[in-house]
Amino acid sequence: MYNEDKTPEELAEERDRFYIYTSYEEQLNMLTFEQIGRAICALYHYFHTGEKLVQEKEVNMMLSFMTSKLDDDTKRYAKKVKKRREDARKAGLASAEARREKARLAELAESEHYSTTVNDCQQFQPDRERDRDRDNDRDREKEEEREEEREEEREEERERTLCSNSSKGRSADEADEHTLVFYGTNQRPTTSAELHMSEALTDELYSTYMHNKPTRYDYECIFERVHERAVNADGEAYAAYSPVKADLLRYVFKTAAEQQKTGWYYMDGILKKCEENGITTAEEALQHEYRWKRGEIA
Repeated sequence: MYNEDKTPEELAEERDRFYIYTSYEEQLNMLTFEQIGRAICALYHYFHTGEKLVQEKEVNMMLSFMTSKLDDDTKRYAKKVKKRREDARKAGLASAEARREKARLAELAESEHYSTTVNDCQQFQPDRERDRDRDNDRDREKEEEREEEREEEREEERERTLCSNSSKGRSADEADEHTLVFYGTNQRPTTSAELHMSEALTDELYSTYMHNKPTRYDYECIFERVHERAVNADGEAYAAYSPVKADLLRYVFKTAAEQQKTGWYYMDGILKKCEENGITTAEEALQHEYRWKRGEIA
């Protein structure tokens, strides 16, 4: 039950549920059934007590990822509770102000000095303009607050991406470039070094060929299309940045921009045609395009 005397953190602690995301599937498939069971039980224990149970390396890595998502969900829940409370308070203040203003106008209407002539009505015009300005100011403040919240969420997502999920618990600034991190909706294992190259490519493509800034979805789309499977020194598979795929994607963006069709549906169609024709590099794509324009191929 809602209780305004409780803090958002206390309200968050009262939650009786948490999410098991579908993005866990790929990592869970790397574990045995017994390891999955221990990870789920440890997650429940963490949800109720905040204490992490120490398991073997593979379970610890999965548990660290799941508890990180759980902590993020709890923070967002607490923030929403706090925002609803603040909105309710502001709505109450606005309603009280409206009632006072209505009462004031009613008193003026009954006053012997009140007149309904045009000249007398004009004296209340500044009050109406002031009210409109106040309403516009409130709308702008709400929009600024929403934008700040969205920016905070984007920054939190970026920090989670750059931070290592290993049991070493190092900060983002201290993270080893070769330490595995999880990225994107599908939580692909990669390294911060590979991720930096993918994000730099995204910034390059959008600044060169697009008229808008890339969204988080665009960063993830490009990451998915330029990575290839690799194995590190510890035998762990991860997504590695492929310069060859990056060059092919530059060709796709250039072609799409020339056709003024810069949606992912169109660009994925170009990539699919390249795959059907056995094209894997930008040079092969250019040669194929040249031969097609000359009528040498269908």
